[in-house]
Amino acid sequence: MSSHYRRTVLFGLGATATALLTGCATPERDESVPAGSLGFENRHRLPHTLGVELTDTAGSDQGRQTVESTVSLRPGEEMFVPSVFSEETTYTLSFTVDGDPPEREDARTMEFEPYGKDDSWVSLVVEDTGAFSWYDVSTRSDGGYEV
Repeated sequence: MSSHYRRTVLFGLGATATALLTGCATPERDESVPAGSLGFENRHRLPHTLGVELTDTAGSDQGRQTVESTVSLRPGEEMFVPSVFSEETTYTLSFTVDGDPPEREDARTMEFEPYGKDDSWVSLVVEDTGAFSWYDVSTRSDGGYEV
C-alpha cells in the first residue's frame, strides 16, 4: 500500500472522528453520495460505539496494512464521511460494536469494492433491535440512500 494511499485513508477516517467531536450533522443522503464513502447510523435506543478496521487491500505489494477508526453514536445519530476509500481495489473490512465483534458471524467482515460493477459506499448500522448490519449501497440505484 503506498504511503499516499495510506494517508488518504487515514485522513478520511480521521475526518470521521473530527466530525463527531465537533458535532457536525450528517449531510442528507441522496443518489449523489460518492463511491467509496462511509456511513454510520445508530437506530437503537441505546448509545453504541462502531469500529471499522481496514485489514487488507487486494493487490497490495507491501503486505497487510491496518487502519482503524471508532465512532460513538447516541440513539438516532448518524455520521457520514465522503470518499474514504479512493483506490480501485477490493478492501477487507472488519467491524466491532461496543468493542466486540458483532454477534452474527456474517456481519463481522466484508469485502468491499467501491469501484466495481456498481459504484458503491458502505453503511454501518445498529438496527432498532440492537443488531448490527452493514450495507454495500450502490450509488447508481434509483431513489438514493435506502437501507
